Amino acid sequence: MRHGISPYTTDLTQTARASGFAIHGIALSTDPPTFDAIFATLTYLPLHTAYCLWQAINLACMAVALVLLIGSGSWMRTTT
Repeated sequence: MRHGISPYTTDLTQTARASGFAIHGIALSTDPPTFDAIFATLTYLPLHTAYCLWQAINLACMAVALVLLIGSGSWMRTTT
C-alpha cells in the first residue's frame, strides 16, 4: 500500500503466496476503504508493534460492544 499499489485493482495472489499466505481464491481486497486507510497507518510501525496495537484496538472494540450490550442503558441484566 505504501508503494502506491491499489488493493482493489491489483491481483494479490502471487504476493500472498510469496509471503506464505493462503488466500483461497480471494485475489482482490474486499475491505471497505476506511479499513484500508486505518490499516495503512499500521504499515509504518514495526511488525510486532503493529500486531499488538491491532489486537489492542480489537479488544477495545469488543469491550465497548459488551458495555453497549450489557450496560446500564440495556434491558439485559448482567446475570444474563
